[in-house]
This record gives sequence, C-alpha cells and structure tokens, in this order.
Amino acid sequence: ACLACHQTVADETTDPDHSSTALSGDCAVCHTTDAWAPAEFDHTLSTFALTGAHVQTDCNDCHGLDASPRFSGLDEACRACHQAVADETPDPDHSSPALGGDCAICHSTDAWTPADFDHNLARFPLTGAHINSDCASCHGEGDATQYSGLDFECVACHLADYDAAENPDHNDPALPTDCQVCHQTSAWHPAEFDHGLTDFPLTGAHTSLDCAACHTGGIYDPIDPACVTCHLDDYNDADDPDHQGEGLPLDCTLCHNTSDWDETTFDHSQTDFPLLGAHQPLACVACHAETWSGTPSACQSCHLDNWQQATLPHEESSFTLDCTRCHSQTAWVPSSFNHTTMTEWEMTGAHQGMACVNCHDGGSYTGTADQCWGCHQQDWLDADDPNHQQENYPEDCTICHSTQDWEATAFDHSQSAFPLVGAHVSVSCQSCHAQGYSGTPTACQACHEDDWDNATPQHDEATFQLDCLRCHTQTAWTPSTFDHGNMTDWPLTGSHVQTSCVACHSAGQYADTPDACQFCHMSDYNDANNPDHSGEGYPQDCTMCHNTTVWDPSPFNHDNQYFPVYTGEHRNEWQTCTDCHLGGGNMDTFSCTHCHEHRQSRMDSEHQDEDVQDYVWESSACFFCHPDGRADDRSLHMQPRPGFLKDRKDF
Repeated sequence: ACLACHQTVADETTDPDHSSTALSGDCAVCHTTDAWAPAEFDHTLSTFALTGAHVQTDCNDCHGLDASPRFSGLDEACRACHQAVADETPDPDHSSPALGGDCAICHSTDAWTPADFDHNLARFPLTGAHINSDCASCHGEGDATQYSGLDFECVACHLADYDAAENPDHNDPALPTDCQVCHQTSAWHPAEFDHGLTDFPLTGAHTSLDCAACHTGGIYDPIDPACVTCHLDDYNDADDPDHQGEGLPLDCTLCHNTSDWDETTFDHSQTDFPLLGAHQPLACVACHAETWSGTPSACQSCHLDNWQQATLPHEESSFTLDCTRCHSQTAWVPSSFNHTTMTEWEMTGAHQGMACVNCHDGGSYTGTADQCWGCHQQDWLDADDPNHQQENYPEDCTICHSTQDWEATAFDHSQSAFPLVGAHVSVSCQSCHAQGYSGTPTACQACHEDDWDNATPQHDEATFQLDCLRCHTQTAWTPSTFDHGNMTDWPLTGSHVQTSCVACHSAGQYADTPDACQFCHMSDYNDANNPDHSGEGYPQDCTMCHNTTVWDPSPFNHDNQYFPVYTGEHRNEWQTCTDCHLGGGNMDTFSCTHCHEHRQSRMDSEHQDEDVQDYVWESSACFFCHPDGRADDRSLHMQPRPGFLKDRKDF
C-alpha cells in the first residue's frame, strides 16, 4: 500500500488535511508515480462528475476548508453551493417557493447566465410570439410570481385584449373567449376565422367579404344560412327575370353561385324535366312565359299548335298527344316512330322503309290489321306460280314469305307435321302437293302406292304392311333395309344376317313365317349322314347341336358338355346315338343298363362288397357315381343319392 512509504507525507499534508478529512489511504486516487504534486482527482469516479464550469473550479470552492464533511457525504444539490446566488436573484425572484430548488431546470454548468428554461417540458409549449415573451408577463413578479398551477386558457393572459376589442366588439355579441378560434400565436393581428369549421363554409366571393357584411349588428351566432338572409334585396330588385313577380324560388343557389352573382346558371337536369337536344339552347321564356314554378312538362303544353297543324292530321288520325312517340328532342322533323317498342307489330326487312300511309291508308292509325292478309290479299289472289287460290294455300304469308324479300320464298317444312329429310328435301312441292297444300296426308302410301304395287317381291301378295319405313329410308328407296331384330320376334344372327329374304320367305310369304329350324333346314337334317339324323331319330331342334355362326362342323361337344363317349372307356363302344338314347329322339333320356357289359347280378355283388350306400341298378344312379364313365370313380359311392335320381325313369 502507498501509505507504507508515504504515511509521513500524508500526515504532514494540510491542504487538504489528509488525516482529518476521511480521505482513503489509496494515494493512487489523486497521485501518480510520475510526480507527487500536483495531485489530480478524477471526479468521474465519484457520484458527481464535473462538467462545464465545474471542471475549472477550485476544489476548495466546493470542498471548503472548514466544511464538514468536506469530501465524502457532501450534498450534491445545486443550492448547496448556489443558494446565495439564488437568494440574490431578483428577476425572477428565486426566493419564491414557486421556482423550486432544482437549478438545472433553467441553468447549465456551461454558464450560469443567461438562464434558459425549456418550456416544452412544461404543459404549455411556447410557440410564435410566446417564445420571446418575458417570463414575468405570464408568471408575474415579486410576491405575485407563479410558475406552477397557472391557467392555460388564452383569456387568462389576454382578457384585456378581449375586452378592448371593438372590431368586432367581443363582449357585445358574446364571442367565445377561446382566442385560438380567430387568433394564433405567430401574430395577434390580423385575426383569421376558419369558416369551414361552421355549417357555412365560405367559397367564391364570400371568402373576401368583411365579417360585418353578413354579421350585421355584431351578431355572430346564430345566423340563418339561407341565401335570402343576405340577398333578399337582390331578389326583390331583380327584373330580368322579375323574381318576385314570377314567383321564383328564394333558393339563390338554383341559379346563382358564390363566384359570380351575375353569371347565372340553372341546372335543369336537377328538375323533373332535364333539357336535351333542341331544348338546351332555348330561352327560358320560351317555355316559362307565364311562370317558373308549376310549368307543365307534357309535350302538348308547348307543342299543341304543332300537333294541330301537322300535315298528316294528327287529330283525325287519333294520334296520341305524347309527341315523344314519334318525335325526338334532337329535331322535330323528321319524325321517327319506333314501331317495335311502341306497338305489338315489329317492323323488319322491307317494311322498315315503307311510308306510313302504305299500311295506314285513310289516315287510320288505330285498329290497323296486323295480319299479312290485311295488306297482301291482292298479292295472294294474283299469285300464279303456284296459284295460291286454286291450290288452297293458307292466308298466312309468313309460312313461305319473309319481310326481307317477297319473291324469294322459303317454306320451312320442319315447322310442319312432316319435316323433310333425305331425298324428300330435293323433291318439288308439286310432287307431293298435286292436289293442294292443306290437308296433305303424311302416310308413305299417299305418294308411294305405285312403288308398293310394283315392288319385287310383290308387297301385296306377300301381305307386306303399308308402312314403307319398316324397310325403306328417306335417304334412298333402294336398297331396302328391314330391321329383323326390332320389327319381329326373330332377330337375325350369324349367317342369317346375309341370307336373302326369299331364302326363308319363299313364294313371297312374309307373314306368319314359322321360326323353327326344320322349316328351312329339313333337307339338311334328312341329308345328314354323320351321324344319320333321320335314321338315328335325332331331334329336329337344330339349335341343340348347331348355331347360326357355324353349321358344319357342329359345335356340339358330347364329352365336355355331357358324357365322354368319344374318349375314355366308352370310346368305340357305340355305333349310333340311339344305342344309349332310347327315347325316340329325346336326347334328355339315356340308358346305361341295357347295353353295358356288366350284368345286374355282378354289379349288385360288387357294390354290396364295397358297401355302396343306397345302390340301385338303374342308369341315373350309374351316371351319378360314374359321371366320367370310369369304373374306378368311386368318390361318390359313399354319398347318399339325390332324390331326383331315385325318381328318374330308367331305360
């Protein structure tokens, strides 16, 4: 420790007295090894860092020789050193308790004067002219000094200004004491009131008016915002037009604006009669000759003379008084009547360019016939190709004619009961309508009876139906196509599809043709020799062995479908089907017992020795136990025989 060597020096030091000032024994706090004197203390290591003028201040100024305590435990408040200065300061009087004892609020360590208080830290930031005002002008002087708890309202300082104001007199009209409504801190004069904050914002010429021009008698609130409140004299004195005499409304904004009083503009679109077309440049008195209010908006109120003097007499023709049905506001002539939207008779094609009198002859416009016949009867009577009258054509011209072109006729047969398709499309009308156009029959034979009579085969003799569509189509008469599947109970399949009709329908017989195979295939049955169908008594139901796809060889497979006779133990054991099928052509019956090499006595003995349950000597039982014809097929011997085999007839 330093004192181990420097204790004597420390004890002898009197400025400051190291022994009596409770200095620490750490010499390095103030001294260095470079030089014992002068000593330097780093005040930033203490709780009171030195800044500004404090840096150059002599230690004794704060740490007095007679102070106790002198170094540690000293009061760090400003007034501990500056109380005398505060007591002697008269402007403002610091002795007032209103200032408080914190010198740092107004003073800094850089310089004691001038003092500078940041008013933004208070609840009343200074702006405008307030910035340069003397503190005492708001906070008072001497005993009247007050720095806290002051009233922030403008009138607290400016009541004298309020009372002294005479243009306008603030007291008489009882103007609000909130000076900010008209004044600002940048300059007391001139005062500016934001009229936009009221229910009557100032626009146009109103912006530059003196307040007293509207607020006469010093009255500011309340004032009627209606124009006539200020402009009644203008209304009464107006003579072009005479507002009062013609009963014009008192709402000046209908015609006038705040920019220019004399430049009137009335927005007719805001009325029940917006001005369009030729109405726009008309002088007001052209329609408002008598008055401005209650003017009728019906056309005839202005155009009755035009209606009565029209070249095509409107009155005699029972024309409506609604001019807009034929005339527009763009131009009175030419008139244009929208026949489509205003009547139930839309004008199309050549009708559009017709003069009205072509249809409305005699000046009659109501009750005009809307059927073609009403105007085109003579055209109908004069027609000779074809002769409409002789051929009894209907009187509805639209069936064949259009308004686009009278001569280019086009009858839409698809709208009739007989739409044209296929070859019928190109057939001339006369081919079918030789006797007329109404009541023409739609049955095929009406036109095709000769085809039916002269057909090969003879349709009449074959008792064919008269419905040609059963075999023929409208695309082509030949070749004919008969749908055997949909029109009969015997659909054609396999080779039958390509077979000619006469192969089955010989002698022209088409009705009641039998559908059993043998009626066409009897010769095939009789000629068959492998096997001999006739000799062996085969059934005549060809479908049992043959199908329409393949006749020979027969797809019948006895081995896979029923019982192996071409393979296995029964191969070459028979000659004809009737060796086993004794039913005279009934192949559902068969016999094992009558031709088998086994004898009943032997079979009885063998089955008894093998303990075959329910054994009987009959064919159905043999087939049940030996379905493959093998003697050693004993898998079913131990099972009871089904009842249906017990009752089956044995041959």
